[in-house]
Amino acid sequence: MFSAHHQRRYWARSMAGWRPFSKAQPNDGHSALAELQAMGIVGTVITQNVDGLHQKAGAQDVVDLHGRNDIIKCMACGAKKYRGGFQEELEARNAAWSGWKGEWEARADGDAALRGAEEADYDSFEVPHCYACGEGPMKPDVVFFGDRVEDAVKDRAMGAVLEQGGLLAVGTSMSTLSAFRLVQAAADGGKPLGVVNIGKTRLERKGNEAIADHVSLYVEERCGEVLAKALELLKESEELRK
Repeated sequence: MFSAHHQRRYWARSMAGWRPFSKAQPNDGHSALAELQAMGIVGTVITQNVDGLHQKAGAQDVVDLHGRNDIIKCMACGAKKYRGGFQEELEARNAAWSGWKGEWEARADGDAALRGAEEADYDSFEVPHCYACGEGPMKPDVVFFGDRVEDAVKDRAMGAVLEQGGLLAVGTSMSTLSAFRLVQAAADGGKPLGVVNIGKTRLERKGNEAIADHVSLYVEERCGEVLAKALELLKESEELRK
């Protein structure tokens, strides 16, 4: 993203995509995990998503493995801040782009496909520089394809896995190495594994049989519905014990 053209193109798309992205609300799965964490049943939540919805749902102990889209980071000095003010400045400087008249489609990572903008003159789009050093280009504090997860984040995630009694993989195919290595570490440590996911996961690939042997629970259903039902049953069980 160091290229000035790619900076302008990215932020023009991201400025549009941020509107629906920032308004997203937690689903039943986020809410159930947050409540299970508050009950002491679930420990650290490690997420590959960059939307901050676990925190919105009330989860306190969360590792954002691939970062957060509501935080921006200077690619020169590393300074970070919440995106709100930056978004406002983007829109103020680019009023013509704020009212994009063509078709556009929001994407899960907060970007947007601006249909009809392929030939747009992005040279007219202004991107604010870093608030701290005044020079560096800004990017969302997320791990883009080809980026590395920060060592501190990797260490925190791995530490959380090794401290817990087991690992539940929810709504993930485990296709990214950053996530799969955590599952592998749990299995290597002899911890039980649970999977709630629709479709195949990396565990089905040849060579991962030893890890798959540690899976004691595999539910191929919608994770929000499964977690909400699990929470309901746990609450009923606690009531019966009173």
